[in-house]
Amino acid sequence: MTGTYAVFRQGVLSTEVFPVPPADHDGLVMFQRPGSREVLPIYAYHPYHEDGVRGAALAGFHRKSFQGVESQLNDLLSRVTRDYPTAAWFYVMVGHSMKVVKWYFKYRGLTNMVALNVSGVQRDSVATPQFHSYLQQKIRKTGGQNLLVMDYTYSGSGLATIGNLIKQQYPQRTVRTLALAERSELRRMNSNGIDAISLTNGPDCLAKQLRGENLKAFGRHKVKNTLDQWRADVPQSPDAEEFLVAKHRFSQEIQTAALFDYYEALKTYQRARQDAGDDLGLVGSVSGSEAGDGGDVFNDDDFI
Repeated sequence: MTGTYAVFRQGVLSTEVFPVPPADHDGLVMFQRPGSREVLPIYAYHPYHEDGVRGAALAGFHRKSFQGVESQLNDLLSRVTRDYPTAAWFYVMVGHSMKVVKWYFKYRGLTNMVALNVSGVQRDSVATPQFHSYLQQKIRKTGGQNLLVMDYTYSGSGLATIGNLIKQQYPQRTVRTLALAERSELRRMNSNGIDAISLTNGPDCLAKQLRGENLKAFGRHKVKNTLDQWRADVPQSPDAEEFLVAKHRFSQEIQTAALFDYYEALKTYQRARQDAGDDLGLVGSVSGSEAGDGGDVFNDDDFI
């Protein structure tokens, strides 16, 4: 069946188009990306190690998912540093959705940033005493620079709440709020006195990343910590390990990882399974439990 197949050859992962699945491979490695129950066969050629193949697949998946938004991240960086120069401003990034922006800014060499780990902020939210202490610790890192509070938001109410908290605690400082928002929300931001940058929408867009549709692949470090119940000892999330690995490898992956068209390869595999009446086997006698999904059992008869 002509389609896109995942291939690991000479230490490099790629997706290649073949009229039929590769038949001369040395083994199959099943890849299951974080947050998905789907498994994908990767046709591997010696020398290879299964963990290395899966690591390359995860890196390539991340790299591919960011390919369409790198230019948008770069445009955002240019706009922010033009309007709020780093010599005068320190950037305060709010919430999990801003992780991608912070990582990219750091990858581009910016150091004048702090992140606030807080979620579920509403206009009438009342911060806990522990959050006030946490906020003071973060703001101490900013020196005496002006403060730009940034968030991806729909209404701007949570961003305004955090901005007002900082203004109340530091009345002597210049504090501005900047919303990253989709175009349809700009009027609401402006009416609330919040500066805003419009984000385009579409299948490959920064807004999609910030909404978390692809960010879910990175996991979370801590469970959600809402402003009105915020505490310093909030536990790690179940996927904290995946998050920390992704954070550590992000800057390397965005530069060097091989592009891996996971979704196209998955479409080929799903189509082949459908054509086979969901009774498709895989060369290599790989079981579903070994693949990590605990589901399908594959045999070595059909997928050749």
